[in-house]
Amino acid sequence: MSTRALHEANHLIPLGLDFPFIVRQCPFGTPPAGSRLDQMSDNDSFFYLDGLEELTDQKALYCRLDESPRISGMLYRPKRLRPNKPNKEEGRIQGKEFFRISFSKTKVDGIVFRNCKFENCLFIGSEITNCEFHECYFVNTNTHKIIINNTYIDPECFDKSLDRKLHQNIGVHLYQMLLRNSRDMEQVEFQRDAHFLFLRWKRYQDLYEISELWKKRKLGNIYRHLIKRISIFLRRWVLEKIFGSGIRISIYLRTTGLTILMCFLINYMCHNTFGLSHEPSSYFGIADALYFTVISLTTLGYGDIVPTTSIGQFWAMFQSVLGFCLF
Repeated sequence: MSTRALHEANHLIPLGLDFPFIVRQCPFGTPPAGSRLDQMSDNDSFFYLDGLEELTDQKALYCRLDESPRISGMLYRPKRLRPNKPNKEEGRIQGKEFFRISFSKTKVDGIVFRNCKFENCLFIGSEITNCEFHECYFVNTNTHKIIINNTYIDPECFDKSLDRKLHQNIGVHLYQMLLRNSRDMEQVEFQRDAHFLFLRWKRYQDLYEISELWKKRKLGNIYRHLIKRISIFLRRWVLEKIFGSGIRISIYLRTTGLTILMCFLINYMCHNTFGLSHEPSSYFGIADALYFTVISLTTLGYGDIVPTTSIGQFWAMFQSVLGFCLF
């Protein structure tokens, strides 16, 4: 079979990823020996599904959904999935599980999904518009070049969809689509989640690019690019893990609490080493340690409790700089 014939028979779509093609269906069974498909590992089922039963019209899909709460191993051929206007029931799909279903290059329009699960499915090049996803989640589902418009969907439902070590660029595109969709729909909570996850997947992509540059370090002068990429990755890591990327306040509050606790414990246990005492009394208790910690971190420095040793002075300066960076 020629390359062009193989392309047409399997609905191959150029990816530009680690794998050159995506296969919607392999109608002739096992790929030819020695072909690029034959060389793929078992993990590559994320990019193609074989042995699928073809569904040639929308009615066939709804018949299968009526027969069972779980449908599997099917290729949806029509270019559109949308309810017929007279029949509003077709616009609601509830409590269904989709396993190894290909909706690639399909426009899903006006469907409301409730309590549905999509596992090992393909949405490659699909367009989701005017839809709603309530309490749905996606597992190991390929969303390469998906388009999402005017849709109610929680970005968190894709938590288990992609592998951060293999699908970085797919994740960046997916959460970029979700971010744009939530902004257009004025969904504030979803917008924050999508923005945070978009930055996280950008960090995953940075890490992948660092590993690729490191593999090519002997081929040329790439150290300047490598250092630049590492600096970008570290900046994104610090912003996410310590400050929540300026989006998730819970991460920032956790960081603040742990910082205050750490400094408080050090100040209390090492107050003799630091030469800390409360004037005019030489007593230094728990309240004094907490007071000195907060005053130092907020850089107020009233001067009623001061370190009298060199190491204590260095520690006080460190706390002030730490507090300045944190607050």
